[in-house]
Amino acid sequence: MDETAAALVRIELQREQAGARRNIHRGVWLIAFVPAVAFGATLSAFVIGPFPAFLALLCAAMYAVGGGIAGVAAITSGVVEHRRISRVLRSLGPTLPRARLLR
Repeated sequence: MDETAAALVRIELQREQAGARRNIHRGVWLIAFVPAVAFGATLSAFVIGPFPAFLALLCAAMYAVGGGIAGVAAITSGVVEHRRISRVLRSLGPTLPRARLLR
C-alpha cells in the first residue's frame, strides 16, 4: 500500500473513531437525562391533577427504561467500535515517519 492510500485509510478510520466517540457521548447523555425527566415529572405531578400526574409519571418511567437501555446500548457499541478501530490504527503503524538520526 502506498503512502497516499495508507493516509486515506488512516483518515477514514479516524473519522469512524470520532463517530464512535460521539456514540459514547450520546449514550451518556441519554442516561444523564433520566433523573431530569423523573424530576420534571414529579414536579408536574404536584402542579396538575391526579390523572395527568399519573400519565406524567408513566411517561417518565417509560423514558427511564427506554433511555437507560438505549444509553447502555449506545455506550457499549461505541466502546466496542472505538476499541476495534484503535486496534486497526495501531496495526497500520506509527502516524509519523521514523526520525532520521543526524550526525
